[in-house]
Amino acid sequence: MISRVRRAAAAKSSQLLAVLANPTRLLIVQIVNTKKGAYVHEIAQQLGMSHSAVSHQLGALADAGVVASQKEGRAVRYYLALTPAAKHVARILKTFA
Repeated sequence: MISRVRRAAAAKSSQLLAVLANPTRLLIVQIVNTKKGAYVHEIAQQLGMSHSAVSHQLGALADAGVVASQKEGRAVRYYLALTPAAKHVARILKTFA
């Protein structure tokens, strides 16, 4: 029988994979996966999307623990979070780079 811990881990992994199943979110993760990260307006410009659409996708990634942000004046810089989920995502990105 599968333990509660393994079931919980499977559920958490499933949620992370669901967030990453969105192609736009994967592209955003690739953009912010640098030492400097990226500002919302930079991501929007690279993807040809509105600021609000990018912010919505970043919110989903932040909720999943994949990205984190730092406010710098009026701008917000996003970068890969220092979480186990983000580390797994970074390994996946390296595999397909």
